[in-house]
Amino acid sequence: MKMVDMSGKKFGHLTAIRPIRKNKHSTYWLFKCDCGNDYIKNGWSVRRGIISSCSCNQYKVHIKHGMSLSPEYRIWSAARERCFNKNSISYRNYGARGIRMCDEWKNSFISFISSVGKRPGPEYSIDRINNNGNYEPGNCRWATRSQQNLNKRKKSEIIRG
Repeated sequence: MKMVDMSGKKFGHLTAIRPIRKNKHSTYWLFKCDCGNDYIKNGWSVRRGIISSCSCNQYKVHIKHGMSLSPEYRIWSAARERCFNKNSISYRNYGARGIRMCDEWKNSFISFISSVGKRPGPEYSIDRINNNGNYEPGNCRWATRSQQNLNKRKKSEIIRG
């Protein structure tokens, strides 16, 4: 079998450096991963895209949390929406008032759920303790409707559309 010269070519996160050994079925190459690790693998599997990194996990973009259909995920998503999406009906009472979600939570549902925990029951929703404050650790809790009714802005402060 004829060896394909891959020297200097990039395949995903791997750059081919030089062939290491050859047998009658394949050639094994030394690759340099973008993370800095050296990696030896057969050239065929890298050229075909079966392998694209040294398995360093640095290039795994999304880790699935299995909660995308959960009430907690919908609540997090809705809070993020009303803070950042100008087309959201609720934006005027949140994002337009300067209320934001901290970057840690905005970029990671896992960070959010790690901070506030799972919802204690279906009658609970997320509440900002200081309702002029942001969605961030220390200012959010799970609260019932009656608890939230005690924590409202005055009617004169509500922005009407």
